[in-house]
Amino acid sequence: MKGFSKRCFKKVLAAAMAVCLLTVNSMAAYAQTNTGITDQQLSDMLAAVQEMTANLEELGFTMEDVVDLFSISGNVAEQDIQLMYEMIELQNTVPMALYDYDGNPPADQAEQNRRLCNVYSIARNNPSRYYEGTINDANEFGDYVAYLYISHYIDGPGRAPTANDLPYIISSSDIAAYRTFLNSANLMTLFSALTSFGSACYGDFDYATTVGNISNINSVVLDRIALLYAASNGLYDIDTTIDAFGVICKKVIWYYNQCYADDVNSDTFQKDMENYVKAELSALDFYNDFDEDFVSTLVGIAISVTWSIVTNSLSVLGVFIAALPLFVYAFSSLMEVAVLVNLGYSFSGRYAIRTGIYLDF
Repeated sequence: MKGFSKRCFKKVLAAAMAVCLLTVNSMAAYAQTNTGITDQQLSDMLAAVQEMTANLEELGFTMEDVVDLFSISGNVAEQDIQLMYEMIELQNTVPMALYDYDGNPPADQAEQNRRLCNVYSIARNNPSRYYEGTINDANEFGDYVAYLYISHYIDGPGRAPTANDLPYIISSSDIAAYRTFLNSANLMTLFSALTSFGSACYGDFDYATTVGNISNINSVVLDRIALLYAASNGLYDIDTTIDAFGVICKKVIWYYNQCYADDVNSDTFQKDMENYVKAELSALDFYNDFDEDFVSTLVGIAISVTWSIVTNSLSVLGVFIAALPLFVYAFSSLMEVAVLVNLGYSFSGRYAIRTGIYLDF
């Protein structure tokens, strides 16, 4: 469970202002298009999701909890849910210190956001002659985004790529090298995640509704952060309160996973869940350690936050960008390090081809 601190009050005010500005700006900028969301819309979306996940983590939700709750609505295909769990699992890998170049993983979520915005913008605006693949649909556009990510942030001759490497040019030789690299390094999860991200951005989805849902979740979470802090005042220290809230959240999430359906009556469902959670806590002798009114407050906070997430469940794009910025790839086996070295060895020949494309000969 992540620690909770008094700095949350400043965070509540700043984030609330950001949510209001985001909602106004996104609605004004929204326009239906056949070529995906705009660069600015993506930047706003990533910033909103980063704030949302940070707030949920402030309450003690793990990324696994968030994906669990988003998946309940059925808006996301099972294979996509599995991909997100694989991405989360790979965050825990430890890179091997056998090679000077580590593959240039992003330092943090903000850095990954900047990278995603950059390659998406290039994919939307690059001259077609700079890409020797095909873009006939959203899936192929997603492949292009993934290739651009590799060329801009991974593929260098034993070092991180630079602008002098012409990373915005993707030749057929680059495509073949990247496919071999990803298959050999067992990093297809990375490619699949980037492809799904690019495809969702390029596809036809309701941007305004998705941003509105993120704002709704954020509003509820920010309000409940303040309530949670207030609930502990004069009764228990904040660490004890957070630990207690974590136990309650696990019970609430379990009940949602087992019992939620699209046609449930919200009042009946939430009352039944409250009864279930309190019965479970009684079985754990929870009330021996905590005041009943205090527990009721925490149960209400947990139920309202999870209900908000489920009923405002995001589109596939929203869920992917919630998980993807947190995914940091690592070269953690001898095989992965070896294929990274091999990719660097092939760079000079592919760079010559890129130069030829640039000079148009």
